[in-house]
Amino acid sequence: MPDQIVLTYWAIKSLGAPARMALHYAGVPFKDDVLLDQDKWFSAHKDEVRRTNPLVNLPHLTLDDGEVVVQSDAVLRHIARTYGMYGQGEAEMARVDQVMDVVVDVRQAY
Repeated sequence: MPDQIVLTYWAIKSLGAPARMALHYAGVPFKDDVLLDQDKWFSAHKDEVRRTNPLVNLPHLTLDDGEVVVQSDAVLRHIARTYGMYGQGEAEMARVDQVMDVVVDVRQAY
């Protein structure tokens, strides 16, 4: 069980970058667990994550209580909710969700 949160992703910007940026923006100390090759992920690490979250995927965020949040947008939304960046009230949160979904649409188009 970690004593701080851990963001795990490949050594590329891609889907892990928004979570890294959000954690830095919020001033949250975290361990950036950068996977340099597939050996670590496809050996014991993936099975270890699967024991906590059967939806195992990258990027994932291991919380300080050992819980694991997977999927890039779920990780980003978790960070936003936890550290006060998700808006206040239902209307603001709906706007945040809409912007997040537009970004997903644009990303998928390219």
